Amino acid sequence: MTNEKKLQQFYNKYINKPIYRAIPLVDYNEIKNNGIDPTKNPYNKIKPSMKKLANIILKLEKEGYSMKLKWGGVFASGNFAVKNMLDDINREFIDFASNKKQVEFYSKIVSGGALAVSIKRVTKRLMEDKPNLTNHEWQIIKQLNRNSQKRIGSMKVLYIQGNSKILEKGLIHLLKKKKKHSKFEPSYLSSPFGSFEHFKRVITKYGFRKCSYWLKSENYYLRIKEKIPAKEIRWIK
Repeated sequence: MTNEKKLQQFYNKYINKPIYRAIPLVDYNEIKNNGIDPTKNPYNKIKPSMKKLANIILKLEKEGYSMKLKWGGVFASGNFAVKNMLDDINREFIDFASNKKQVEFYSKIVSGGALAVSIKRVTKRLMEDKPNLTNHEWQIIKQLNRNSQKRIGSMKVLYIQGNSKILEKGLIHLLKKKKKHSKFEPSYLSSPFGSFEHFKRVITKYGFRKCSYWLKSENYYLRIKEKIPAKEIRWIK
């Protein structure tokens, strides 16, 4: 049984620390003033156009058009890519990284956010390939391309202190490998972040050995569905 002093030391080092998220610069003022509400996705307003884009690509693929994109390490069709983007828009949660290096790396490879980059990729490919489409269909594609480019650019990194009670209802998105060279497989556990008392309850549920292993590895994301007030958010200068 792990004693109270050892638990407190572990909590101070691995829980009561910043957890990070990168956001597009265009969202900075909104989040700074109003916090983060996972149910209010800034992409909701383009959801009807994204559904139309999915129908356009599906129609083209039935007519013999082929769009192959490298997507998550595999080659996928354009229709598959758009459906995945729609899934992203429909999600009502946000993920926080366990350390700053992860979000700094993410910011470099998907400046402006993964969804904006993906929309730009798909619409740009259509504009380059010039398949036979109506004027209205081209208007949808070009407007989505313009919207995505407005979001692409500088990123800001925010963080929340790990002892915040707002994090207690979250889930740890734990990444595991089944075998060598295989893809990561997600596993979900109750968040140990929040108060020390909450942390002890989670330790009791899973055991100190298991929790300490994945917290030390930092191979996880913290998934939050609750609204995060602006006062809980801090910014990296």
